[in-house]
Amino acid sequence: MPTPKAKRRLTIDLEPTRLEEIEHAAARQGASVPDFIERALARAIGDAARQQVDAEFAGMADDGDYRADMQRLDQELSPASEAAWSHLPEYEPRSAGGR
Repeated sequence: MPTPKAKRRLTIDLEPTRLEEIEHAAARQGASVPDFIERALARAIGDAARQQVDAEFAGMADDGDYRADMQRLDQELSPASEAAWSHLPEYEPRSAGGR
């Protein structure tokens, strides 16, 4: 039998209407309020992490050095890439300047 994870207690103050919303939402999902809150926080943390990664990728679009490296790699790997793509049905060769 798996050992339960150690937990720490947290007390939060909520407006009564917010707590009622949480209780109703948890009940609709058949979850306890603490489990519902924990899952909601885990989702929010995951969303924040994805937003950070998205922002970093967006910044790469404005990074001239990164773009130059990617263009250089594209040119170097283009022959191998074209060879691989040519084995796929409905292949259309790349035009100059990329897909």
